[in-house]
Amino acid sequence: MTINRAWMTLDSEDAASASYEAAQSIAEKLGSSIRQRCDDLTALYDGSAIADNPIVAAIRSSFSEDMLTDNVCASCSDAMIAAVLANRVNPMFLTSAGDYEEQERAKMMQRAVEGTWQLEGIWGHRAEDTATDGFVRGLGATYVWPDTESLRVRYERLFPWEVLYHKRDAKRGDPRTLYIVQSVPRDVLRSSVASDPSAVAAVDDAQACTREADDYTLDDEDVITDRVRLVRAFHLPSGRVDRDTNEAWGFDDENKAVPRSKWGHDGRLVLSVDGKLVSDEPWCYDYFPVPMFRPKRHVGGLRGRGIPEQIIGIQLEIVRVLNRIAAITNLMASPFIGYDQQRVNPNKLATNEHGRLVPTRGQPSQALQMFSWSAVPAELWRMWDTLVERAHARTGVSELSASAQRPARVDSAPALQLLADTESLRHTPAFRAWEQYHVDLAVCTTDAFRVLARAAQESARTLRVLWHDDRELMVVDWTDADLEEMRYRCSAWPANLLPKTPAAQIALMFDLVERGFLSPEKAMAMVRFPDLDSALRDANAPLNAVNAKIDAAVKGQKKTAVPSAYTNLGLLLSTALARYQELEGRGASARTLNGVRWLIEQTKMQMDQLAPPSPATPPVPELGAPPGGPPGAPPGGLPALPPGPQPGVAPPPPVPMAAPVAAPNLPIPPTV
Repeated sequence: MTINRAWMTLDSEDAASASYEAAQSIAEKLGSSIRQRCDDLTALYDGSAIADNPIVAAIRSSFSEDMLTDNVCASCSDAMIAAVLANRVNPMFLTSAGDYEEQERAKMMQRAVEGTWQLEGIWGHRAEDTATDGFVRGLGATYVWPDTESLRVRYERLFPWEVLYHKRDAKRGDPRTLYIVQSVPRDVLRSSVASDPSAVAAVDDAQACTREADDYTLDDEDVITDRVRLVRAFHLPSGRVDRDTNEAWGFDDENKAVPRSKWGHDGRLVLSVDGKLVSDEPWCYDYFPVPMFRPKRHVGGLRGRGIPEQIIGIQLEIVRVLNRIAAITNLMASPFIGYDQQRVNPNKLATNEHGRLVPTRGQPSQALQMFSWSAVPAELWRMWDTLVERAHARTGVSELSASAQRPARVDSAPALQLLADTESLRHTPAFRAWEQYHVDLAVCTTDAFRVLARAAQESARTLRVLWHDDRELMVVDWTDADLEEMRYRCSAWPANLLPKTPAAQIALMFDLVERGFLSPEKAMAMVRFPDLDSALRDANAPLNAVNAKIDAAVKGQKKTAVPSAYTNLGLLLSTALARYQELEGRGASARTLNGVRWLIEQTKMQMDQLAPPSPATPPVPELGAPPGGPPGAPPGGLPALPPGPQPGVAPPPPVPMAAPVAAPNLPIPPTV
């Protein structure tokens, strides 16, 4: 136990040797058993009962074939893998009361991460590998690391037996020290440390791994690829680390390395091959760069439980029932014929010909007799069906998902939707684990980008990421997109909220908007269709331009904030008033409020200048005696006439209606 913790406080060379020995010791004690268990679970998933696990050996001894006839481990695992892969989880960077510029930078960060995931296949083959490892072996893991030589974020699939730790350290599921033991290509490792001659020499002098490298043997036999044994030893810092200081990263203001005593923390990452040092650098984060997918966690410890491990007892009982059914069928389901030797020639019966003629002496019913009966009891068939249903119920997989068949007596669409909703509730922990895995992956990717940006700045290079969707292609400059850690948080798009078909998604969005749960803008943002994205991009352009003006006013940039001749003044006024109320409620400073107030006044001034002049009001006659009527009329004017047309009186001419006031004509931009 002493050697397993000594490397954290030793010098670089001694730390490399001690951490390598510690990892090898854990690999021999823990890694081999984990590897054997994973092989057994994989054998059950693949359908071959040929592994050495005692339970699997029991299946093998009770079943004469090498393949499982009815493999519920595979059917339940495949159903869950398909369920999580159907939900593409996107990272979402959220800002807390951020202005328009911060929101745009957060969007650029999100696109940088998505562009890297598109390039590395995170939503493709890597997602399938991680989901399969999680549901079959209990743990799907990915190692994220920055390749400073090529300015790329690298992702490596880790098997459960390659992620090692001390059992006592991981008793509560949160170890402080983690080892990653794996064989890597020598040329890839050499290129990643090409700038360090001593590291290159250590990689070149390392002994090549054998064909069975994952068995933790280091002999020279059966070498088929040039791979070396690499050990990555992580130790988390004990306290808070100020990552804004250069000393925390191991160098001073002049980009020179500082001794470990000046790091200010005890977080550490040591890389070694064959016990020789490759790199020794500080580790400033309070988590490991190993996002893990564990759909079913153990009560204690770091690892999870795969579906074959959960239903292996049911699988064993299914094999026994099928074995008994097969034995009874072979014994009892083969009808035979009794015959009289004096009346029937036995050579005529010993043949496989169909429709043959058997000559007899006397009546055939007296010479031959057919014996047949029911072979397998109905209870055994019902027991088989019950075991399969119990396995599906144990894992929360319905017949609808396992076999793509509609359950009996379920015909209507609402009933099918209710069944899918009930099943998704059973799968909530697995779906949450899948979303959390992608969130952790996005956080590790962001941290790797920051390391690459620092390396690019030192070598006078630029870190750019290519992002694209169905309508747009964009190059993201990470230096312009990166936000401070306290200005954003990473989340995930909700999984399983929307139906699968576009028509059902749009119908659900309309329903949520009508009920007032979502605004139209947010509803359209959740439905990702290329045509809608293109239309909304043009529709939201005026709002984006208005937000940019308001942000400039908040920052005191009046030349940028002043409305132009092409600004939507009405939208600018309403948005600025809402922003002013928001800032006032948050207790913003007087300088900030004055900037928004100035923009509001400028907007009103331009609206007043563009408003049409008010129509002239006709003069009101002076008050006095009522006008006199025609000759002979009574004093006081004409008497009131009854309603309707009067004889001899012409109807008054129609009063012309006032024309509607036209909106102010804004100047039209010249055609280019």
